[in-house]
Amino acid sequence: MNFFSLDSPFHKYGSMVFDMVILNFLWLFTSILTLGLLFPLASAGLFHGIYHVVILEEGYMLKTYFSVFKNKILRSLGLTLMTFLLYGLALLNIWSVWSGYIDIILLLPIYMFLLFETMITMTYSYALLGETDMNFKQLMKYGFLLANKHLVASLICVITIVALIFATGFSVLALFFLVAPAYWLMATVIHKGVLSKYHLDKLL
Repeated sequence: MNFFSLDSPFHKYGSMVFDMVILNFLWLFTSILTLGLLFPLASAGLFHGIYHVVILEEGYMLKTYFSVFKNKILRSLGLTLMTFLLYGLALLNIWSVWSGYIDIILLLPIYMFLLFETMITMTYSYALLGETDMNFKQLMKYGFLLANKHLVASLICVITIVALIFATGFSVLALFFLVAPAYWLMATVIHKGVLSKYHLDKLL
């Protein structure tokens, strides 16, 4: 087999890496350009693009990424508001106990659990936003139910997100190169391992 032929592993995996780099920059561009307001939509586009273009090897990268933007901006803004609210509340509560402002250490595990629930629910909601036409209420409902029903997959997602946050803390360049691989792992466990088991259209 010719090393540079279209059927060679070099071409296959080279194309995969190229697609992931471009999708990573599209996610970063969308998130920064909108000051984070379309972060859920950018995440849904990245999930959708990686799953269909990289994992399933179907469709075109730009078309697949931007296909989730059609008629979903309002639902995305709803998820943005919920993301800021839930994460802000969870982190504020954890900081209050950690700093000693609220001197009830037994509350810390409860607040950590609420942060965990926020992370898995919102991550699944972003994935569902890209794959379905669910309204805001359905995205939150099924994001919560699926995330808690498939806790192993959810735990893998949380570990991935935390690892990405720590990597970004060491170097902001992680956002340019590690976001797409992180979403590839999460898309593998969420889309391929969870969502593919359900008839999502019947949940509407």
